[in-house]
Amino acid sequence: MLVMIADRVIRLLEELGTKYVFGVTGSTTVSLVSSISESKQIKLISSLNENSSLAMADGYSRASGEIGVVLLHTTPGLTTALPNLYNSYVDNVPLLVLVGDVNSKFLIKEPGLALDGLENLAKPVTQWTYYAKSGSDIFAALERSASILNSSQPGPCCIILPEDILELEESRSEKEPVLTRHRNTVKPDGETVSQIISLMDQSEWPVLIVGREIKEKSAVNALVNFCTRLSIPVLLESPYPSAYSVGYPQNNPCYLGLFRREAEALKGVDLVVALGGQLVTERKYYEEDPFNNSTKIVHITSDSWQLGKNVRTDVSLLASPELTALAFDSLSKTKAGNSKLRKSRAEKIQQIFSKKESERTRFLSKGGKDQLKPWELVKTLKESLAREDYVIIDEGVMASSYLSELFVFDEPGTLIGRSAGCLGWGIGAAIGAKLALPDKKVISFVGDGAFMFAPQGLWTAAHYDIPITVVVCNNAGYSSVKLSFDSFGKRTKRKVIGDGTDILKPKLDIVKLGEALGVEGFSIENRDQLLKSLKSALSSDHVTLLDVHLDPNERGYEGSLGLNSAWT
Repeated sequence: MLVMIADRVIRLLEELGTKYVFGVTGSTTVSLVSSISESKQIKLISSLNENSSLAMADGYSRASGEIGVVLLHTTPGLTTALPNLYNSYVDNVPLLVLVGDVNSKFLIKEPGLALDGLENLAKPVTQWTYYAKSGSDIFAALERSASILNSSQPGPCCIILPEDILELEESRSEKEPVLTRHRNTVKPDGETVSQIISLMDQSEWPVLIVGREIKEKSAVNALVNFCTRLSIPVLLESPYPSAYSVGYPQNNPCYLGLFRREAEALKGVDLVVALGGQLVTERKYYEEDPFNNSTKIVHITSDSWQLGKNVRTDVSLLASPELTALAFDSLSKTKAGNSKLRKSRAEKIQQIFSKKESERTRFLSKGGKDQLKPWELVKTLKESLAREDYVIIDEGVMASSYLSELFVFDEPGTLIGRSAGCLGWGIGAAIGAKLALPDKKVISFVGDGAFMFAPQGLWTAAHYDIPITVVVCNNAGYSSVKLSFDSFGKRTKRKVIGDGTDILKPKLDIVKLGEALGVEGFSIENRDQLLKSLKSALSSDHVTLLDVHLDPNERGYEGSLGLNSAWT
């Protein structure tokens, strides 16, 4: 029996458990799109822009924990999707990127849309990329990609598929390739974990930095038990001036904020244990190292590349951070601790926690005289979601710093962000997250600048009736860049004129743009309008766009407190 290779590719994706393929149909992908249309398991989610499609697959993967699949059209499709592919690469998101290419017999003539060495575009931002040269090549590449995507160090894999090979018909072989669905983990060494626990319990002021690899509720609960038992202060990894995710409840008394060099919790630290993330990935250049030479450093991650990459370590452990968290809790139950040190740490933790609580309370009690403040938006959003099962997809950029500090996320998985910083991710990622988590309220929290990088995602949400709420944090410009200009002016003593960071003339009508793409929108100027519109949006079965006009003079949580900004 002859079977088209494109059909066999889709059958293999079905075996992989794929439910959605995200993409923009192009002339080089028609065979795969045709095969998807005959599948009873896989649905094609089409968009108006390949970068939006990549964001959707990314958001689906982050929210579901499954492999996201995106289908791109040769050179124009792959180049358009590179920004969000970079976001996925930096955060080790398991994506299978399939790129249809022109007829391989025609490449010698340099046809339109083709690029010699197309695979080289993707290589820097993928774990592995391959240009398939035959049917057997395609199947072998799918097998290898599945192994990488399910490994302890996943990341995007890209396979380039010439259209003439996809359209070949071959006899179905007796031995069909099998794509692995088993997720690999690295079990921690019990003796090393025990030594790390002893180091922490014998330290006067150890700090645990919880990173992006901590996601499962069981691991989070284990960390809460462990840190409470030993009185260990906790910071969240923060590769940007906001939280990438929340792997430790922010309402727990051991939680003392986001990682920043200036954090009060890091004053006097004698031991840093980074669990499940990139140990110090910063946006800002510093002359000095982040920790004193006398501070001991422990790093635990499943990504060997990160161990000792940016900061020298005293102990490096290649292991699953989530399994390590479970081991922390289990092994610490039977270890005799230093009660005097635990009591001393508990008192200091309580002092800093209370100070931060008072700071948060004062902040949220302040109101804006004329314009909505970003903290009023966060407060109203928190109140509106109090009785909801929700997830917030965060691309608020400047507003993200208020969200991270003031919302108080107490459940893992309720906040999903990206750390690489390529804009145009938030709306697409929210669409993917909603498809992965249909019973949750999904809020896309995006800055106005980020929104304008990829508004096309609204059409996809409207077309497939995917009910997300898009909250645009509209401060009429690129405020993070304004901060960089301010810093540049102070460093160089130069007056900055015409910085190009305002979005004022002409003024954007985001609501009308949303309506043009098929969604209902509201322009919001005050808290009463915001509360009413959020309530309506969250109860709607359709896409809703809220254009929330914020005070442009508020440029980040630290700036509003009168502190040095992590942006500059």
